[in-house]
Amino acid sequence: MEIFESFHDLNEKYIQKGMDPDAADKKAGAVIAKKFGLPKDWRLPIGNVAAVGAGIDRLSLSVDAEDASSSMATLATCMDGKIIRMLSSCNR
Repeated sequence: MEIFESFHDLNEKYIQKGMDPDAADKKAGAVIAKKFGLPKDWRLPIGNVAAVGAGIDRLSLSVDAEDASSSMATLATCMDGKIIRMLSSCNR
C-alpha cells in the first residue's frame, strides 16, 4: 500500500503540473522503483487502481495465515539450521 500511495501521489503531482498522463506514469514509476529498490522497468499493476477507485479502505484488508501454518511448519522443519542455495524439493 505504501508503494501504491507513493506512486499515486507523485503521479498526480506530475499530472497537475501539466505532464502527459502516460509520461507522468512512466516518470513516477521510475522514481518509485528507485525509492523502493524495485526493477527499473517497474510499473504499478492496473488492478490496484481499480480496487482503490472502488473505495476499498486499506484498513479493511486482512490476511488469514491460518491455512498456511502447516505448510510453513513443514518448510521450517525442512530448512531449519541449513544453508540452502538451491532447493528443488524438501524430503522429510
